[in-house]
Amino acid sequence: MSRNPLGWSYPAGAENDPNAPYNQIDPPEECPVCGEPNADEDGEPVYPDDPSFCSEKCLLKYCQDLEDEGI
Repeated sequence: MSRNPLGWSYPAGAENDPNAPYNQIDPPEECPVCGEPNADEDGEPVYPDDPSFCSEKCLLKYCQDLEDEGI
């Protein structure tokens, strides 16, 4: 008889691994700065370096806004 009734065997601590695919947070559908879509028709990120934003310009503006607020 198996110790795991579901049959999955993950290494110890796998449920807490932030890099595991099942622990990744989906990016927002719209850029938080300008409201433009973050993905094209195929679902691919428009700005792959940071899929939360639609462009480097928006990412830099977001970072500047945080800096201005002292965060």
